[in-house]
Amino acid sequence: MISQYEIQDSALSQISLALRQHEPPTGILPLLTPWLTPTQIQEQLISHINDKLNLSAGYKESVWRSIIRYIDASSAPNDGSEKPEPCELLVELYAECMCANMMKMAQNSRAALPTADAGVDTLVQYTSTPSSTFDSGLPPIQVNEQRNVFAQGGCTGHRTWEAGIALADFLLESVEVRADSSCSKSSSTMILRPGQFRHIIELGAGTGLVGLVATINLQPKKITLTDGDAGVIAALDKTIILNEPLLAASAREIQKLHPSLPRPEIVTRTLWWNQDKIDENDATGLPDLILAADVTYDPTIIEPLIKCIDYVFNLVQTRAGGSGPHVLVSATERSVITLARFKTLCVENGFTYNVVRSYQAPILSNFFYFNASMSPKIIIFELTKDTTQV
Repeated sequence: MISQYEIQDSALSQISLALRQHEPPTGILPLLTPWLTPTQIQEQLISHINDKLNLSAGYKESVWRSIIRYIDASSAPNDGSEKPEPCELLVELYAECMCANMMKMAQNSRAALPTADAGVDTLVQYTSTPSSTFDSGLPPIQVNEQRNVFAQGGCTGHRTWEAGIALADFLLESVEVRADSSCSKSSSTMILRPGQFRHIIELGAGTGLVGLVATINLQPKKITLTDGDAGVIAALDKTIILNEPLLAASAREIQKLHPSLPRPEIVTRTLWWNQDKIDENDATGLPDLILAADVTYDPTIIEPLIKCIDYVFNLVQTRAGGSGPHVLVSATERSVITLARFKTLCVENGFTYNVVRSYQAPILSNFFYFNASMSPKIIIFELTKDTTQV
């Protein structure tokens, strides 16, 4: 039985996911406001955020500020219950963060300021595995993102977009690491297992969230993360180094359950769709899973994208036979016309597109927080071909 002075676990889970992903504090206030009264509940919430979540001082200061401003602007409820007041712990922590950040600014005052186009990196944390996968549990994926920059130098790969989070969520929903897994797959039409794929390639990898989730949970022999922007690839390399302890730990945990699986090799490279070729003589073998997320936003790049997928698909099918590689594309429905263009080009190139999962706000996930204002409909397609036809 939940005490009247205890926050529900489901609420704490959503709050934790949102804060680890560095969502704007004003945007997640609706998650926080039910737990600001009575004081005992507010203290529990503030303690959880401060003690359990590894957040930067700058971000915590903005969270504390948003809560205090909300409380100060609120009026007494009509039902006669008490008006929320900032608890002593909240005020103390806010003051500590302000002082720490002011000292940091003073120390850095002589440092060169970033240009307006450069953006500012924020360390964002994402769920790495389902909590029931490993007995010891694993830390989150960490990614340095430019959360406030939509595009830098014409490139959109410096932050994680909602379609990428959706594809990562779908992979976590679908994976069964344990042979005796009793996890419900009611929301997923697929079951994916470690070692099922020998070589995974991601097109338009961006920050690397999808690729890292695939590496950690599917444990292919090799994964190739590609993007058309050299700056994104450089950032990807740093992200892989940053997550080295997690990648090593996940490989050890997987090997306890599947001793024959080697630790995955992770390769990054630039790849211009329909221009560059993949390594057709890769010793690991050609890709048997193609992943792509939020790569259909611009109608001018959809044709090169489909041509690239078609090239890899046909190459694999010709060399290896069978049905060709699995293909999963996660698309945000920003424009009906753009999505229709994607579907038309799929058909023109011999693909059948099947919807394996769709997400529509409000989206509730066990693994990630989806900002309702930033999450229009997201569709995950599986692309297949009838390889029996000549």
